[in-house]
Amino acid sequence: MEDFFRALSTDNSGGTRIDNNGHKTAGVFRQGWSKLRRFWLVTARRGYVRRHLALREGQCNRCGLCCRILFRCPYFDGTGCKIHGNHFSQCKAFPIDKRDIDLIRQMGGECGFSFKEAPMKTAPFTRYGLRPVLAASGLSAAAAAGAAFLVGWWALLFLLPAAFVLYFFRDPERHSDDDSPNVVLAPADGTIVGIREVEMPLGGGKAVMIDIFLSILNVHMNRAPVAGTVAETKYQKGKFLNALRGVAGEVNENNLVVIESPSGVRFALKQIAGVIARRIVCSVAPGDTIAAGERVGMIKFGSRTQVFIPADTGFEVCAEVGGHVRAGKTVLGHLG
Repeated sequence: MEDFFRALSTDNSGGTRIDNNGHKTAGVFRQGWSKLRRFWLVTARRGYVRRHLALREGQCNRCGLCCRILFRCPYFDGTGCKIHGNHFSQCKAFPIDKRDIDLIRQMGGECGFSFKEAPMKTAPFTRYGLRPVLAASGLSAAAAAGAAFLVGWWALLFLLPAAFVLYFFRDPERHSDDDSPNVVLAPADGTIVGIREVEMPLGGGKAVMIDIFLSILNVHMNRAPVAGTVAETKYQKGKFLNALRGVAGEVNENNLVVIESPSGVRFALKQIAGVIARRIVCSVAPGDTIAAGERVGMIKFGSRTQVFIPADTGFEVCAEVGGHVRAGKTVLGHLG
């Protein structure tokens, strides 16, 4: 995959001359725009490219337009690729989404590839923040309107609290680069503040516990560390100490989610409230089937999250204390 991105991002060929004189100018313009767009995608939006390559169907019909016109492959000699011969399926100058297909067809070609419909992209903000965002926006707007008569444009500073609340409830898409069933993913964004052996919650022997602190600037969505079925959830009332304190995981209000893998192994995820975070949201219930990295809830405004992996699974930790992790993307370790 890295070779694919390297080949695309280093393509710096010039314009293309089209046989049909009536389409010459339009063809050069479309190709130039396509190059700029593809350069942006492969350098800044690699996740987008990976998702669309996974949706690609069909096979190359060897028309050669990808190499000869659209991408100006330096290895295309008019009849085939100098490196891969006529085996175009190995060439890295292939369409990466529907717009490339459309451009090939506008230039008179007929590409053998097609793309399945991409799943609808979710909003970049979680629905759990709707009421706080509306409340903060209303108060900020009222304060700004009232202050505008006194301080003029400086009244816009009153909108900053609303902007921060909106920023706090952001919910970006996450996909791990390692899709192996033996990996354990980070359940939260933040900094690892502890890795130690403890007793498994609700019994079950020894476990490796990885403790993650979420500052108020982190994304606060929680995601499943492994795939499986939700076996149990347990909400426990408690205190609201600073989540940075070591005892917070034991005495603070928390919610425990137990996930049973297809092989019958039970893992646990604990959402812990903090001095500011006094609202834990759990969006799953016993019996729900979840995928690794799937959203399971959130903790509002600064918190702590712990994940428990049974010691008898042969779990090998690859994370370390002080390391920064991202929910649903960072690999914490591998099961034996």
